[in-house]
Amino acid sequence: SGRGLFVLSRDICLISCLLEIPLRVRNWSNMKIGYHPDCECLYKSNNDLYVVSVPKSCFKNFNQRIIPDVFTHTLSPTTSKYLDEYLEKYRKLSPFSKESEYFFLTYYKPHATTKSLSRTLKYFFSNYGDQTLRKGGINIHFIRDIVATTYLKIHPASFLQVGMLLLDSEVTVKMNYGHLKPKDVLRNWQDHIETMKNKGD
Repeated sequence: SGRGLFVLSRDICLISCLLEIPLRVRNWSNMKIGYHPDCECLYKSNNDLYVVSVPKSCFKNFNQRIIPDVFTHTLSPTTSKYLDEYLEKYRKLSPFSKESEYFFLTYYKPHATTKSLSRTLKYFFSNYGDQTLRKGGINIHFIRDIVATTYLKIHPASFLQVGMLLLDSEVTVKMNYGHLKPKDVLRNWQDHIETMKNKGD
């Protein structure tokens, strides 16, 4: 159905964007189409890739030094392709596509709220995701947790880098994700030693 295609395409766009740049749900909810200097937006660059643009004032921890006056990130060709398909084919299947400037719509409202986006993601993962990871699906904040924890497993104690990845403070990252154990660090060191041995062979 038209509604099903619209929802699926929108959800694929949201998840693809989240995997590249795990912004908070409020930022994605406020995302608009085209360049808007005073709010979150998605626009096309000269090389046909989409750019995420977020002014400093739109971040929760906007006073962090790592956040520039306007944060921008160019999305990958694959994600840009999904966004093109959504905007050119499927977004118009929403009854509100012409009147709304927001990127993420619902089928019933011209603006996807933080609650509706989180509910959408949980529903998607409850149907298509691995239930052994988290039964009932995962929300946007949990994806930020996964990104941070995965990065720290690979690069222990890299709290500053994870802060940059999440556009959050180093202190916040330490408080929320500083639960790695010595075995995690030792495992990475062991892998490094094995890699060095193999290079010697």
